[in-house]
Amino acid sequence: MNKVVAVLVAGFMIAPAMAGTVCREDAFGNIQCRDTYSGDTTTIREDSFGNTTIRDNRTGTTTRCRTDAFGNIRCN
Repeated sequence: MNKVVAVLVAGFMIAPAMAGTVCREDAFGNIQCRDTYSGDTTTIREDSFGNTTIRDNRTGTTTRCRTDAFGNIRCN
């Protein structure tokens, strides 16, 4: 569930139009999305506790999302 939310958030951070976006998952479960037109990348990492970190190289922003005991996802 966290990965679905993370990919959606990354999609909005990368570009308004998703037509030129390619995402790949590595052996560790990290997802890297690249805008094929501009070359901007967004990396999504999830730790063993289910916390997700989204790093956007275009804006230099990092967003951290946590899942609480009730299953709610909170991002800052």
